[in-house]
Amino acid sequence: MNEDKRREIAQLWAVAERYYTLATDAKSHLDPTELKMTVGEFADKCRDQSYLDKHKSLLYAVAHLTSGAIRLYSIEQRLNSKRWVKYKEINNPSNNEEKIKKELEDNIDSLIHFLLRHEVAHAEPETNKGYIAMYNFYRTLSYESVFQAMAATRQYIKNELETKGFLPKA
Repeated sequence: MNEDKRREIAQLWAVAERYYTLATDAKSHLDPTELKMTVGEFADKCRDQSYLDKHKSLLYAVAHLTSGAIRLYSIEQRLNSKRWVKYKEINNPSNNEEKIKKELEDNIDSLIHFLLRHEVAHAEPETNKGYIAMYNFYRTLSYESVFQAMAATRQYIKNELETKGFLPKA
């Protein structure tokens, strides 16, 4: 195995893990009603600056989660993982919104990091149907479901990295 690739993956993983820990620590201090909100509800309520000011702890928890997702996205891309291939299939411009929504619903526990990464680090033209469908789906998710899906995704990637020798087996 290429040592540069192993080092790069290990570094991306270490940073992803740190952000995941920060996110879950922050989540433990959130009001449960905040976690029941959908991403879209929170975004709409945050148009009012005073609401955002009162709920920055949720914003920060999700920011940590998203920062980790960006690193996981990079790992997936570099490994050309089965999740990466699935994501590329879903983000095909020929797919209609219903097909994309169904694929995301069926695979959210292994694809959430792609949605999180898109929302923070990737501007798409408004004409990209795949992006619009992913964005619309993401807005329907509760924060609790986002955290749950990210926990599952993290575990899938960790298992794969251990199996492929990028990380020592736990």
